[in-house]
Amino acid sequence: MRSPRSARGGGWRVGGGWVAAQQALRAAHTPARRSRVNSGAAGGQRRSATAAVWRCDRGVAAQPGSEVLATTAPLPCFRVGPRLSNMPHARGPSLVYQPGTVVIMSQLTDAHVLLVGATGGLGTAIAWRLAESGARLTLSGRSTDRLAELAAELGDRVVGTASADVTIPDVPDELVRSAHASIGRLDGVVYAAGVVAFGEVVDLDDDVLDQLVLVNLLAPIRLTRAAARVLPSGGFVATLSAVVAEHPQKGMAAYSATKAGLTAFDRAAAAELRRRQIRVIDIRPTHTETGLASRPIAGQSPRLPTGGSPTTAAERIVDAIVNDEKDIPAAAFAH
Repeated sequence: MRSPRSARGGGWRVGGGWVAAQQALRAAHTPARRSRVNSGAAGGQRRSATAAVWRCDRGVAAQPGSEVLATTAPLPCFRVGPRLSNMPHARGPSLVYQPGTVVIMSQLTDAHVLLVGATGGLGTAIAWRLAESGARLTLSGRSTDRLAELAAELGDRVVGTASADVTIPDVPDELVRSAHASIGRLDGVVYAAGVVAFGEVVDLDDDVLDQLVLVNLLAPIRLTRAAARVLPSGGFVATLSAVVAEHPQKGMAAYSATKAGLTAFDRAAAAELRRRQIRVIDIRPTHTETGLASRPIAGQSPRLPTGGSPTTAAERIVDAIVNDEKDIPAAAFAH
């Protein structure tokens, strides 16, 4: 990694890229320590600005005299001014504002992430959360118009967009290859697409069954296969299963089976890809108010309790990516 260097406004920044940050994070076995910010001068802030923070995806703000939880492992971080909410959007990680506030960024800073299912209720929330964490995004979804709207809102955090039908066998591979080629690297993949159907098994139509299996199971398997061929050491694949993988529900037998199958695949693939240092993260959210239940491909949703917030679920999902987690059960989304 490069040494910290002076920047406009007296700020300090550490480089090295997201993959280097992941490697540094895994190599760090020393316990966390607390580092005190002594003053507003560059010398007093330099120590904190070059320290790493394990859970810093939201940014850690420190006024003179306060404490910052830090480790000795150097990770990409930089010091910015007080308008933290504006920092991730359309400005990029090299900008340094006025002295006074220390913010230590997550290891998602400048990571290139392919997000499939970006236009869904939860997918959109994940896109915002990834962008806020400093990631650069390639967005994919079924609606060209909604992709364009989301990309415009996220600004230059978005590298590219691709309207795609993931039920076509070659499409997941094409998405990965295109995303990788767009900037010469791909650091992570998130699969947030999905469809749901309701009804008794005796009424299950073959076309509905095929659609459930293609979208909820085969597409993420194909995407993981393609991603594993190009992701670097320290890369990740995060797939959204569901609570029904743990607790199958009557009236949703086929849907439950696809999600349980995805969780089984994720666990086995995670064991295989561990030697490549690629994480496969299986995520099983509880019922979330994304609108999916109101758009089934068959049947009618039963009366469901109020679900969780997509924003809160997205925060938990991106936290899992940042904090090197591998299995996120439904209990992690309790609300």
